[in-house]
Amino acid sequence: MDGFYDVFCTSSAVQGKMPSLMDLETNAGGSGFEAVIVNRKLDPALEELMQIAQCIALDWPATDVTILVQQLAELVTGHMGGPVKDANLILAKWMERSTELRTSIQTSVLPIGIYKYWSVSTSSVAFQGVG
Repeated sequence: MDGFYDVFCTSSAVQGKMPSLMDLETNAGGSGFEAVIVNRKLDPALEELMQIAQCIALDWPATDVTILVQQLAELVTGHMGGPVKDANLILAKWMERSTELRTSIQTSVLPIGIYKYWSVSTSSVAFQGVG
């Protein structure tokens, strides 16, 4: 793991102590928590996104840092599914995809590169991972 992750609650019925990242790795959703991690070694989609970001950065003049940041933000936003027009629709898509992923890979710790619809906190983890 690269040091960036976000743990959040997936159920309003959850009470008590937040589980550790290790506990979430062996749990496919029963804890009511989920973690999104940045792990470049195990996340080919993130690695591809980072390579594109690096190509953009290398081709950009050093004097236009503000515009470079905007370009990188647009890249990550595009990977996330584009601008949010309906927050409730995005939340529903994110929850559906999250459940599918937890079930298919049998863990509550999910690599960030496989998300197409992200929550706000997951987006900030993505920018940290790409940056």
